[in-house]
This record gives sequence, structure tokens and C-alpha cells, in this order.
Amino acid sequence: MKPKQKELNPYLGPRPFERTDEDSKRFFGRDRETDEIVSLIFSHPLLLVYAQSGAGKTSLLNAGIAPALEKRDFNVFPIVRVGGAIPEQVNIDDISNVYVFNALMSLEPESPPKRLIDKTLTAFLKAIPRVASASGRLSPRALIFDQFEEIFTLYQKDWQDQQRAFFIQVSDALNDDPLLRVIFVIREEYLAQLDPFTRLLPEKLKTRFRLERLQEEAALQAIKEPVRNTGRHFAKGVAEQLVSDLLKVPIETPARVTVEIMGKFVEPVQLQMVCDRIWRNLKPGDQVISHELLRETGDVNRTLSEFYESSLKEAIQATGIGEDTLRKWFEQTLITPSGTRGTAFKGLTETGGIPNEIVEVLEKARLIRLEVRAGSPWCELSHDRFIVPIQKSNERWKKKQHELDEYSYMVQFYKANGNYGEAARVLQKTLEIEPTQQAYTELGEIHRLNGDHDRAIENLKIAMDLN
Repeated sequence: MKPKQKELNPYLGPRPFERTDEDSKRFFGRDRETDEIVSLIFSHPLLLVYAQSGAGKTSLLNAGIAPALEKRDFNVFPIVRVGGAIPEQVNIDDISNVYVFNALMSLEPESPPKRLIDKTLTAFLKAIPRVASASGRLSPRALIFDQFEEIFTLYQKDWQDQQRAFFIQVSDALNDDPLLRVIFVIREEYLAQLDPFTRLLPEKLKTRFRLERLQEEAALQAIKEPVRNTGRHFAKGVAEQLVSDLLKVPIETPARVTVEIMGKFVEPVQLQMVCDRIWRNLKPGDQVISHELLRETGDVNRTLSEFYESSLKEAIQATGIGEDTLRKWFEQTLITPSGTRGTAFKGLTETGGIPNEIVEVLEKARLIRLEVRAGSPWCELSHDRFIVPIQKSNERWKKKQHELDEYSYMVQFYKANGNYGEAARVLQKTLEIEPTQQAYTELGEIHRLNGDHDRAIENLKIAMDLN
């Protein structure tokens, strides 16, 4: 059987699994969690699923829980969120309950928003035609609230009454429909904020499930199983070595020496990123994922360095922050001098000296995460495994910047002395290191000054293409 590399990459990279048949077929390593959660959903009207950031909650919902419920004749609604941007045509003061409104917008994104501003959850669900199972009985229904911590992080000013009213509406909907099941999925650092509302809910929200990151055997399944029907396979010991690499975490000894030990869990997103990189580097005729390929492309540190660099680029493009400033923030604030994870307090506008809008971009990219400690939000790297890759990336970047600074000085020296040929030669070296629009523009200007108009035009055109 020939590999079908171009038809389907069995790994997703950094994005979460979506609610599609294609993604469900690639989802492995969560059978136990899926079975236990589905069993709890059958047995209880309301379930709380909680986990650390990066444990793979959304992927489990989309590719594990929802399909498993549908196989058991559940009518599973689209996964909803209580947070979201209020449409321009809607005045937020006209909305009866903003959390219910956002949830209903998730369920009916094409609906005119004004039609939903005073709709209750019970009334909305009543209006949806019931679906019968093959046996003729009415199918149970499941309503899943993902990223439920948004009820505490959005619309924070004077929204306690709205929060209370939301939980009352959920309780009313469950009382109205005995076949309805509601699942809240939340980051565990927000659990305590639910306490004032538990008495308003069925069973006082005591039915809970804690989702861990992937343990060793589950991680191995998540690596090996997606390639089973692709015509490719891992050579003996390759997948096991990759899991071992992913389990490593740095710790500080009593002697203040940083060493790597084998941890207990693998971050699902890191696993997907490394496997995606390996797969993309396979040649069309390759059928075996070998130890050699793992050494060349499966380096965890290199993969995570590249992810760090792409996340920085995204934050810089979105906010305009300087790269030097952002790299220093990671190295000096989020990493301690001894090489372990540091933390930064998130204030109203800044976190450790950088604007919160940048923090939000980096958190969305899953490079960092927020933890609530003693009632206050703190920012940290999403995993210890990022420490060494970030340090190595910063070292490479500093070395490159030092070389560019030296070349820039030489270019200016040669230009000042009218030696345009040498200035062009040195500037060409900077382009080999970092081909920027500014460098091509300057090279075009140097060629113009040297009387080489053809090369001047050529480089200025390249500069314009980079704009």
C-alpha cells in the first residue's frame, strides 16, 4: 500500500481537533476518559469537566465526547461559549443575559442577533424540534459549554447578577427537560469561582471529572495509531523514543543545578506539533518513520523553538511590540536564572511589564497560560518543556543580531568612504542572514550610487515585493 501523504496528514500540529469525521478518525489515546465522561453524562443531568490549560479539553469534546454521545443516540448541539463579541447592531444594555445570549448565538450563528436578546435558554431549547432515535423514543440532548471560565473573565464589571441568572436558567432548562444533559468544561484554576453558584444547580454541581494530560501509554497510542492506515509505520522503538523525549522536564536540584527528569505527562499539543513536523519531512516514497528521521526532524527542542518563534512573530505583527523586548520578557520574566519556570502577575493593563493585549495573543497560541493563585491571575509558560527551546532560540537570535550590527557598522563605514562595492558586498551578507525589505532597499540605493542602475532596480523591486 502506497503512502497517502498528500491526501491526509494524520497529525494536526498546534490546532485543536475539530468536530469532523476526519478529525475523529485521527483522535487516539483518550478511550478511558471518553468512556468515563459519557457514563457520567448518562447518569447525571449536569457534569463539570475541568483540567489544566493544554490538557486537550476542546479536542476531547470535539473528537471524542460528541461522537461517542451521537453513537448512543444523543442529539449533541454545537459546542457553545458564554463569551464572544457583541454584534454592532446590538446594545449590550438591551440583552437580558449576556452569557445566555452568547450561548444562543453559538447555537444559531445565522440568526438575527436582536431575536435572541431576551430569549431564555428554556424557551430556545423548547423551540427546537425533538429528534427520535431508531427505536422511536425521543433522543436525549447534550449541551456542552466549552471554555466556561469565560463566565468569570469576560464582562467582569458588575456582572454577578448576570452570572447568577445564567445558572438559574441552566437549572430551569434541566428541570424542564429530563432528557437534557449539560456539560461545563472549565480550566481548573477557576473552580473556586463556581462555589457561590453550586447551590443553584442540580446535585449542587458535585458530579465532576478531572482531565489529565496524556500519560505514557496514551501518548504512544496518539503517536502510532493515526498512521495505521496510511501505508506508513514507525520503526521499532521510534515512537517510544519520541514519547520519552516529550516526557522530559527540567527541574532545579537543591544544589541549584538544572537537570532533566522523566515527567508523568505529555502535552497533547506538543505531541501533535512534533509528529506533524516529522510527517511533513517524509519523502513521497518513505514508508518507515525511522530513528534517523526522528533524529533529523523529531527533535522536540527544535520543534518547540520554531513554535516559540512563530508565536513571537504573530504577537509582533498583531501588536507592534519589539522582538528584543518580547524575547527579554520570556527569558528574564518567565524563566528564572536557574532555568525553571517563572511567573508574572497580570495587572489591569500589563503583565510583567508588557501590555496585556500581547499576553492574550500568546495565550491564544498556547505558548503561555494564566493561573489564578490566591485569587490573583499569574502568567507562566504553558509547559516546562518550553524552557530550553526558548533559551536556545534566544541565543541564536542574539548571535544573529550581533552579526547584523557588525555588518551594519561596516556598511555605513564603506558608504561614508565612497567604497560602494565593498558596502554592497557586506550588505549582501546581511541578506543571507535576514532578507528584509529595508536591507534590499539599502542595497538598491548603494547600487544606484555605484552607477549600477540595473541591479539597483532589481533590488528595489524585491524590496517592494516584500512589502
